[in-house]
Amino acid sequence: MSGSTSKVVDPLKVIIIGAGIGGLALAQMLISDPKIQVTLYERNFSIDDGVVGFRVMLSGSTLLMLKRKLSSEVWASLALGIGVQPEGGEKIEFLKGNGDKLFTWDSDPIKDQFSVSRLQLREALLRQTKPFLKLGIAFENYELLPNGGAR
Repeated sequence: MSGSTSKVVDPLKVIIIGAGIGGLALAQMLISDPKIQVTLYERNFSIDDGVVGFRVMLSGSTLLMLKRKLSSEVWASLALGIGVQPEGGEKIEFLKGNGDKLFTWDSDPIKDQFSVSRLQLREALLRQTKPFLKLGIAFENYELLPNGGAR
C-alpha cells in the first residue's frame, strides 16, 4: 500500500465586476489556470452596450503576455486588430486648431506601443465567455463573513 494520499483542492473562486476591456482581459487570463474558477458580472443586459471609442495603445510586453495567456482562438481574433507599428515606433503628435504641429512626444515607452482596435479587442475578449459571464447583474455591496469569507 502506498504511503501517499491525494487531496482534491477546491479551485480559487474569483469574482470580477464589470465586463469592460479590463474585466474581460483579466477573466480570460485567469481561466487559463485550472485552479481558478472565474465568474464575471456585467450590469448591462447586452454585451454590445458601451462599445464605443477609438483604438487603444498596448505595449509590446502586454501583447506578448496576452498571447501567452489567452486561448489560441481568442488571441487569433485579437491579433487581427493590432495595427502595424511605424518604423522607429509610435509617437504622439499634438496639433494646433489649424492643423499645424505643436510638438511631438516620442519617448521610449511610447515607441513600444501598438495601436489596437478597441472593437476588435473587445470582440476577441468576449469569445468563449459563455461559461463564466453573467449579464444583467449589478454589484451593490459585499459582506465579510465571520469565517473570513465574503458574500
